[in-house]
Amino acid sequence: MIKTICGVFCRVYNERKKAMKKILALAIVAIMLVSLAVSFAVTATAEDDNLILDLRPSKSLPKDVISVTGCELDYLKDGTVVVTLTKKHADITLTFATEGMILYGEEIDFTQPVYVIADYASADGVIFNEVTQAHYTRKDKEAEGKVADLWLISMINPDNAKYTAKKDPASSMVSGYVVWDHTKYLDGNTERIFDDHMHRFTSVNYQLDGKVGMKMYIYKFGVYSSADIAGLGETRPEKTVIEESKEPETSDEPTAPVPAETDEGYNFIATASSALVNEPITGGSVRAFLPGYDLEKSNTKWTVNILLKQTEGNRYSVVECANGSGEGNYQGTIGEDEILLAVHSDGEDDNAEARNKAMEVKPGDIFEIEYDLGAKLITKALLVYGESEPVTGSEPEPVSEQEPESEPEPVSEQEPESEAEPESEAAPEPVSEDKAPESGSFPVGAIIGIIAGVVVVAACVVFFIIKKKKSN
Repeated sequence: MIKTICGVFCRVYNERKKAMKKILALAIVAIMLVSLAVSFAVTATAEDDNLILDLRPSKSLPKDVISVTGCELDYLKDGTVVVTLTKKHADITLTFATEGMILYGEEIDFTQPVYVIADYASADGVIFNEVTQAHYTRKDKEAEGKVADLWLISMINPDNAKYTAKKDPASSMVSGYVVWDHTKYLDGNTERIFDDHMHRFTSVNYQLDGKVGMKMYIYKFGVYSSADIAGLGETRPEKTVIEESKEPETSDEPTAPVPAETDEGYNFIATASSALVNEPITGGSVRAFLPGYDLEKSNTKWTVNILLKQTEGNRYSVVECANGSGEGNYQGTIGEDEILLAVHSDGEDDNAEARNKAMEVKPGDIFEIEYDLGAKLITKALLVYGESEPVTGSEPEPVSEQEPESEPEPVSEQEPESEAEPESEAAPEPVSEDKAPESGSFPVGAIIGIIAGVVVVAACVVFFIIKKKKSN
């Protein structure tokens, strides 16, 4: 009998001992999980707490806020946006507010620190062209019925170093990071700042150029309340391996490039980097501007600007031809049935011959112009040889033969002063698609997690001691 009782007691004791070991093991695992979870949560929350407005594309944005052409967007777990070009030129526009309508975002209090932070890179050579910019409300601009511009090229310009809290010295329009002190830029200027100090970012326009299949990684682009954002410039992508197209050939013969010049005339879009309708000029491009377009956004100060008047169908007669001198955008107006054809080249790109040919155009010359307004594409811009319209009135002013000096150069606030040349990139590090860059310091969240785990274990131990005493 005594042996039986002892045996039962031993079995109960061993079972309780095993249960205690299992519970302690579970408690230790819980400590580890809590530590990791809190660590990541606190690290992410620290940055989120400083983020006032994300200026990147996002899946969470309403459909009427985002417009994308010429590229595809992928979103990584850490919020990085990967832009893959499907055409040589891509346009991404986020519209947060229009006249009389707020679509997204809140007003920003400029009595508090406000920083605009950008971190981006392409290992393939995709370039943000010089008109990539954000727009925001400002007192002096509102009086003119406009919004103010904040150009990416101005943010990384060394001449504006006094407004940058932090920057990669090697920043270019291909790769870099910058922390722009927007509060310091406005600097309490009562002509710029509203009386209540509340301003709003109304839109962002990204324009990118490169070859089809190339990628640009946008790690950060947003408005923050602090300049101390960890990980800037630490993550960089690998070069993209672009697969050759597997689409069947339409002909056994290789497709020859369309010649710019034939017996029929000169094709102004044959060598252009892009040929678009109602879009600002970019390097080596051709643009057609229609009536109603705001020419202050055209970036036409370094282009040959040809004003055309429709005569019939797709045929247009040259009204005037003006060579941009760099002092300002085209100052004329586009009347009814008129088109402004703008041709750009820096003298070294593929479009140099087209610019030279445009400088030879005279009033009365005939063009055939066709375009797809929905796709914003110029489909034909042909100077017809051997035909011209009689010109009446005074003799036209001679076209300046000044050669282009440089790429279109947006200056300062409305137009940045110079274009940053892409700098050579060092061999990039692979990008992680599973987590955000680590800051390099021991996260506060881990400490909180450990403390929480210790509390859990202590509670378990006290619970079982009390339970054991009660059972005894």
